[in-house]
Amino acid sequence: MAHTAFSAVKKADECGHFYSAQEYDLSQLLDTGASLLELGRSCVLPDYRAGSVLQLLWQGIANYIMDHKIDLMFGCASLHSTDIEELAAPLSYMYHYHLAPYGLRPRAVDGRFIEMNRMPQSEIDPKAMFAALPPLIKGYLRIGALIGDGAVIDPVFNTTDVCIVAQSHMVTKRYRNHYERKTQKNFS
Repeated sequence: MAHTAFSAVKKADECGHFYSAQEYDLSQLLDTGASLLELGRSCVLPDYRAGSVLQLLWQGIANYIMDHKIDLMFGCASLHSTDIEELAAPLSYMYHYHLAPYGLRPRAVDGRFIEMNRMPQSEIDPKAMFAALPPLIKGYLRIGALIGDGAVIDPVFNTTDVCIVAQSHMVTKRYRNHYERKTQKNFS
């Protein structure tokens, strides 16, 4: 049985809220009527943040998406700093190259919103910026994920967060084939 936006909201209400709602206005996502999956924090020790562990993480996500017919995934992903000037290039890169369309674009809540458009697009080396992103954010972007509007400093984790939105049908053919081989299931 697919999770509808209603059942996702019901589950979030049972838990108290969506974690991402502390940082982002999710109303545009909730209004889509799509089946939703909030992806929470993935905490992996630094020595294990390599291909095989991330591969298992993505394989589990792919299985869940297929088994539950998820339309949209969303959640917060972190850059490992709270120095916004230090993060100007990666934030600007994500803003210029991966901003979600208006109808699917969560916006950082008032009072926590940090402008991501900190540098002109012409000053950004997209290949270098993509390579410099944390592995999890790169993984999301590789499957076609998009970024919400505004970053948020998370003082508890000493990070700067962005909101990730991924439409299951937008997963690139390369990754569909990869996960189908790994899971022996078909995306539909």
